[in-house]
Amino acid sequence: MSINKLNINLLFLSLFFVYTQGFWERFTFLPVQYILEGFIILFILTGIRQIKSNPPGLLIFFLFSLFLIFSSFSTGTVVNAFRFYRFVFYTYFIYLIFWNKYFTIIGFNKLLRFIVFLVILQGFGSFYQSIIIGQKVEGYVGLMSSLGGTTATAFPLMIIAIVSVVYLLKNRYFKTKWTYYLVFIVISVLLVGYSSGKRSIYFTIPALIMILVLISKNYISYFRWQKIIFKMIAVFVLMIPLYFYALKNTIGIKYLLSGKESNIEILKTSVKYAKDYESIDYNSIASGRAGATTQILNKVFTNNNYLFFGIGYGSHDLDQTKKELNYLYGITGFTRDLLSGGIILAILTVFLFYIFIFKNKGINNTNGFFRLTRLSLLLVFIYVHFAYSSDFIVSLKMNMIFLILVCFLNSPKHHYLRENYSRYLTQKK
Repeated sequence: MSINKLNINLLFLSLFFVYTQGFWERFTFLPVQYILEGFIILFILTGIRQIKSNPPGLLIFFLFSLFLIFSSFSTGTVVNAFRFYRFVFYTYFIYLIFWNKYFTIIGFNKLLRFIVFLVILQGFGSFYQSIIIGQKVEGYVGLMSSLGGTTATAFPLMIIAIVSVVYLLKNRYFKTKWTYYLVFIVISVLLVGYSSGKRSIYFTIPALIMILVLISKNYISYFRWQKIIFKMIAVFVLMIPLYFYALKNTIGIKYLLSGKESNIEILKTSVKYAKDYESIDYNSIASGRAGATTQILNKVFTNNNYLFFGIGYGSHDLDQTKKELNYLYGITGFTRDLLSGGIILAILTVFLFYIFIFKNKGINNTNGFFRLTRLSLLLVFIYVHFAYSSDFIVSLKMNMIFLILVCFLNSPKHHYLRENYSRYLTQKK
């Protein structure tokens, strides 16, 4: 069944408030979180009543819900558990709707253009914040957020992964204007990371692009791959001055520089800072994500009660928990789940997102674009969830775009769209 007018309008409103939430929080008194979640709930209610079949992952979602209830009662953190659970609930039911509804090509094109507009809008917000005003605030993530700084790394990483795959495997379908769109998207999300003062984007984004470029060689002719590599190298060379300018003006790193260092010295200082940031100090208290993860795993896996039931939802922010487990900060998505509800809940979360990315029904998996896109999303999820933050499970800023994309890749409802959308772009005047 196709998505109806009311449902699509609610989807557009939901997307708009998800990706402008930070603006409303900073400059108005609107209760934007309630408005946003109200539109999300209405979107789910108006979309789910017409669904005739169940998508993949229903059993995993049911088990996740069941175990969350059990573990929250075991740790006495029921209220905090359901505050956390609502985002997983929204995520699964939005997935359910996208999986079961099909879009017309024109409708999907409008949706895609709106998403592109919202992504580019983040760049304008970041440009105003960091260049015009001259302020870098970690919690300000474009227009998306005024609190969650980790999204300034996770969101650009996901968007650039998608853009990289599209460019590598679909560039022959482009008209010039779509190439411009990709350029604006990349600039916008890089500005998001820069304006928030994030350091990891200077290492994770180049690494991800290199991995995807190497893998893409398996799906296109060697001659075309060489042409793409040549163009990308040319772009990277041209961006070197901007790269080092941004690096040496990044919060944390710039305080270690005198201003007289060469580019190689700046890079060495940045790498050393990143290693030190992830280390454990002399009191064996973790001071970064790698250190915190190590400390938490060591403590949790030696306490069966913590391992199977967690410490309680919201416990990761408590001073008592930090003191007991010897970490200061650096919670990732996986360690947050582990502390909240135990190992079973943490594993169920990973299984659920694996199903989102890879589970499909009757889809031809030999298509290089689909395979590489799935792999790129998996790489982003693994890095973010296991090594960086809980962005995939505590908000919708990653998942709204993520869920639309995985359902486009995998759902049988979108077969006609997958087969004909590229042709539509090349033929459209």
